[in-house]
Amino acid sequence: MLYLSSAPWAQSESTSRGPVIEEVFVTAQRKAEQIQDVPISMSALDGEFLRDQGISDLQDVALYVPNVRVDFAGNYIQPRVRGIATNTVVNRGLALPVGIVIDEVPYSRADYFAAGLFDLQRVEVLRGPQGQLFGANTTVGLMNITTRDPSEDTMLDLSAEGGEYERRRYEAALGGPLIADRMNARIAWLKEEYGNYMKNTTALTNPEADEGFGERSRESWRLKLAFPDVWGGDIMLSYQHDDSHFGGSPREIVFGHERWEEQLRAADPNVDVTPDNLIGSVDSPNYRDAETDTLALKGSFYLGEWTINLIAGYSELESITFADSDNSPLPANTVEIDEASKQDTAEIRLGSPNLDGFLGLDSLFGLPLGNSDFTAGVFYQRRDQKPTNAITRLNAPLTVTLTGLSSLPGFFPIPGVLPPDKWESFTANFEQEAREQAVFGQFNWYFLDRWTLFAGLRVSEIRKDAVWVQTIESEDGACCIIENLVSSFNGAESNTAPPKSALNLTGPMTSISTLPGPKVFNPAASTTSVILTQWKRVP
Repeated sequence: MLYLSSAPWAQSESTSRGPVIEEVFVTAQRKAEQIQDVPISMSALDGEFLRDQGISDLQDVALYVPNVRVDFAGNYIQPRVRGIATNTVVNRGLALPVGIVIDEVPYSRADYFAAGLFDLQRVEVLRGPQGQLFGANTTVGLMNITTRDPSEDTMLDLSAEGGEYERRRYEAALGGPLIADRMNARIAWLKEEYGNYMKNTTALTNPEADEGFGERSRESWRLKLAFPDVWGGDIMLSYQHDDSHFGGSPREIVFGHERWEEQLRAADPNVDVTPDNLIGSVDSPNYRDAETDTLALKGSFYLGEWTINLIAGYSELESITFADSDNSPLPANTVEIDEASKQDTAEIRLGSPNLDGFLGLDSLFGLPLGNSDFTAGVFYQRRDQKPTNAITRLNAPLTVTLTGLSSLPGFFPIPGVLPPDKWESFTANFEQEAREQAVFGQFNWYFLDRWTLFAGLRVSEIRKDAVWVQTIESEDGACCIIENLVSSFNGAESNTAPPKSALNLTGPMTSISTLPGPKVFNPAASTTSVILTQWKRVP
């Protein structure tokens, strides 16, 4: 790893004597304060630490933070804190219990957790509920990301990294004044690539199959403009564009009875069933491509020692995912998800100075009351998912054949000939509009040197309106399996429509998976299992 910076550097007398404890300032309570003064279970990593450790995304950050994990591979993105998470891949109407905030703007989709980290000032990971200051979708924790702001000093940062599996990462940032005392700017750029670390044997005979699994590439750039001393405050305007590509989720077959090998080799003569050798066998392409555009405005204005903060943000996200759901070289099952979402955010927040005593009351019955402060504000966010299209395709003859053969006794021979293809599918079109408005506040009373009493409250109103349409079809117009699993329907619901008190967005969904063990195929069941292999996700 190479790093070059034009920032001034000098070794003071104190640093030459040995390591010292640096002051770490965080914004976990929506104001800048030292980390030891924050009564929250949290960890903070600054930009220098992130760069020195080669941390490139939130999955890497989780390695340095206890009780936090971020999983993502292909179409799978799942952050969890203290072991709690929500799977939003199956149901796009669900909200994550782990929030993410970037430069004070909260985002609700899991896709933002997979973006590359670059030109950062700090990453804070807060464990535990953060609802009073950050909103409802922070039930178990929050990741608070702060990027570097422009300054009056001209700076150039360059870095390059290389590693195994064709790992390449390039990062550059340039900042300084554009108009003296009026406008400062900073532009940052990131390009990152990883190659495959798992081989795919099916690619040797099937040109549509991926060469391997685990690849990813990301390219981002960000422009920030700072306008100091405008109307008695400071204004920051930023724009960021992200492109990301994730290859197939790295999975390999770790269980395959010898009675199935002929069937597998009919599709791929080089199929591999040896566990833990980083070799898989999948016939259909697997990938996830996402593109985001984000515009944000932040203003801080000062009325004496009081502070008024204005936050506004707009973001668009588009992604497409294609997955081979049977995780084998057999052409049995695929899923394609096409999603677009937008969100608008606005917040006004008032911050008090450090007040003597209890909100200005210095003492009570001759006893000093320490000091206090508070934060209060209003919040609005609109989140639209229009549309989310999920298409599940099922090879009916192959599914019937495999499921039927799996129920035969172990001594019964299985033919190594695949039946002719006939594809059936069901398409679920889902749209949702969510409106959230809230009033919030938090009060801190420092009544003793080492004791603080704080209380917070957030009153939110969230309205969700959803519409979904599901259709089934087949190549020849006659369905064999799909019509026994799901049905065509139209649905619409709102979480404010009486008499229902909760929003149900799932409908009669179907889960098609690959599981080990003997089972009998039941065409009337709501799920079907292709009894073929057992797979695992490779870290």
